Amino acid sequence: MASGWPSRSEHDRAAGRRGITEETDMPIVSVIMPSYNHARYVGAAVESVLAQTLHDIELIVIDDGSTDGTQEVLRGIRDERLRCVFRERNVGASAGSNDGLALARAPFVAMISSDDVFAPTKLERQLRCWDEGAGPTAVFCTPRLIDGEGRPLRSGAHPLEGTFVSGRWSRGAALARLFHEGNFFCHPSVMARRETYERVGCYDPRMASLGDFEMWMRMAVQEPGDFVTLDGELLSFRLHATNASAGTRANVNCGLHEWPLVVRHLRRLRDRPEVFAAAFPESAPWLAGAAEDVDFAFARLAVAHRCPTVRTYGVQVLHELMDRPETATRLRDVHGFAHRDLIAVAAATDTTTVHDGRRERRDGPHVFDRVRRETRRVYGQIQDHLHAVGEATSRAVAGVRRRARRAAQKPGYTEVRRPPMSGRHATTVAADYVRSRMVAGCVRAVHLGCGDQAFAGWLNVDLGGRPDLVWDLRRPFVWAADATFDFAYSEHVLEHFPRATGRRIVDEIHRLLRPGGTVRIAVPDLANVIGMYVDETFLAGPTAAADVLEPTAVEARALFGDSFGTRGERLNVCMYGWGHAYLYDETDLVRLLTNAGFTAVARRPHGESPHEPLRGLETRPQLQSALIVEGTKR
Repeated sequence: MASGWPSRSEHDRAAGRRGITEETDMPIVSVIMPSYNHARYVGAAVESVLAQTLHDIELIVIDDGSTDGTQEVLRGIRDERLRCVFRERNVGASAGSNDGLALARAPFVAMISSDDVFAPTKLERQLRCWDEGAGPTAVFCTPRLIDGEGRPLRSGAHPLEGTFVSGRWSRGAALARLFHEGNFFCHPSVMARRETYERVGCYDPRMASLGDFEMWMRMAVQEPGDFVTLDGELLSFRLHATNASAGTRANVNCGLHEWPLVVRHLRRLRDRPEVFAAAFPESAPWLAGAAEDVDFAFARLAVAHRCPTVRTYGVQVLHELMDRPETATRLRDVHGFAHRDLIAVAAATDTTTVHDGRRERRDGPHVFDRVRRETRRVYGQIQDHLHAVGEATSRAVAGVRRRARRAAQKPGYTEVRRPPMSGRHATTVAADYVRSRMVAGCVRAVHLGCGDQAFAGWLNVDLGGRPDLVWDLRRPFVWAADATFDFAYSEHVLEHFPRATGRRIVDEIHRLLRPGGTVRIAVPDLANVIGMYVDETFLAGPTAAADVLEPTAVEARALFGDSFGTRGERLNVCMYGWGHAYLYDETDLVRLLTNAGFTAVARRPHGESPHEPLRGLETRPQLQSALIVEGTKR
């Protein structure tokens, strides 16, 4: 479909940067703001839009029957670029967004919630993305999370922290990440062409929780362009108890019901199997040329999904396919999938447990609510404590940097290109670097958190030490495509992150491995630590306490004062010293890998493995008592 819209340069010449007047009636961007009972915030939200450095805009506010004075605040604002529509009754934010889209006149559309705030340059920076070669499907930005008072949220205070990351995703990459991880685009930060919305359709008013997620999935299925998220916190995203992002039981329930309605759009790729294959290369064995193959591949992916309602939907799709005699015959003859296999899949599909990158829940949302509240409380305590020992941490970091500089002076040290840690440039440079290593050296194994223990012939990744690639493991591994490596190894890394972060790291490892690839993870053994405490072997000699505490004496004194050395104090050092955040026992670590999709997960002896490349990797003495587990990607 031809757009029929003037180019941005034509708009600039026509408007002359003078704003919308009778002579220049066409804005460049229409900003749509659904509003409901936000009298306290709506004034600041409107002001942030009207104060944009891009002046050629219109702001369309659809008030959804507010009863708290919101309409009075809006009527008191005088600006020729502001248009307000006041509904008599509440019908929902999605309907408000759709009404705004119908009224929009500009070729570009941006969304904002009535309790959020734009940075002054937001719209101008986003609009530039369409001047840089191929136009994207949609452009977002990383948000600054704030509370009801406008204060930045404390680190770890909300489950959405870390969800919205900067980068550029191709259509296939966006489809894969949306399916596997859920929504990672911030809705009130979006900008897209109006014609994109016209082709894709309106927001689904039936969606109470995942309306924006469903829109991005439709866009990725139908539109060929990239998805871009700019860094720089161009939006202040307010999170409080009354907004739609609150993690209430009702929102969680609605989200579980709506997940299948989101992912079902992937089945619309029946006539474009090449798009499906590009997004999900692991589905290649199931794509043999027929439209039904896409449905079958989708169902096989769905039954292994983290969300129980998606797994249920996957089984239902298999039933639907097997209910058609011709399709059932094809699945049997081409894919070896018969009715007995359908029964086996249904019997093995768990429909009661949620496995999510940010939450794990069983027996209903009330359990998650309690866990979320407790996690927030504990994270707050951790942040307060880290502030108290900040000086000691700074000295430790300075020591690491000094050791790194000394290492660089040793014979045989080769300087590597170190990509920056944020922004689109970091993603591009890192990905190019990894591709060059793959081509030049046929690297098929990745060592995550290598420190100074870099392995020859492996891609060694870490923030410090002697890595080939400098990367923060808390960030998605955008430098490598799906199914890139045969082996992955991580030694004494996961325990330094909260469990939710550890889960995201394991999920990324699973994505990087090819089918049949193996991961080996070594961490301190919680059972061993507790066993030493119970058996009192923590006090095995007069210098035992000093031997353990000496490497972190500064941190230990900050944690426990000048008197330490009891078995309780040593237990706490093992649990929380050396930057530890979460210790695993065998059951917990095996479950972590299993939930990520690994099979044949089993404990391995020190230095031993059925796979030759994974043998003899643990060389340090302290790893003799480590918990070591391997798992295979099916």
